[in-house]
Amino acid sequence: MILTEDEAWMYLQATLMRVWSPIGDTPVVRVDPGRAKVGFYGTLDVRSGRELVTRVQELNAASSAAHLQLLLHSFPDRPLLLFWDRAPWHRGSPIRAVLSAIRAWKSSISPSRHRI
Repeated sequence: MILTEDEAWMYLQATLMRVWSPIGDTPVVRVDPGRAKVGFYGTLDVRSGRELVTRVQELNAASSAAHLQLLLHSFPDRPLLLFWDRAPWHRGSPIRAVLSAIRAWKSSISPSRHRI
């Protein structure tokens, strides 16, 4: 299974294009002046088009590891080829821990019965 992954921030601000109000009423548009945002990890199965998304507060190695775990649990019996960029949050001890757990699990099972 071939997967591609990327991340994105969505800022919770709106850009006003048009506004409707009854004739004679002045429209009031409330805008949050802050910089609130939410992050997402998104993974696409290139062949089927299936998408997996994880909403996160921070883009870091821990949230990358959690999304990687989601992928592994979503496709438990499939060999995976994951393409992702060289973002700094794709490295670190949480990622190494997930990969070490995969290696340990793989070495504990019969290769003739399971594949990763």
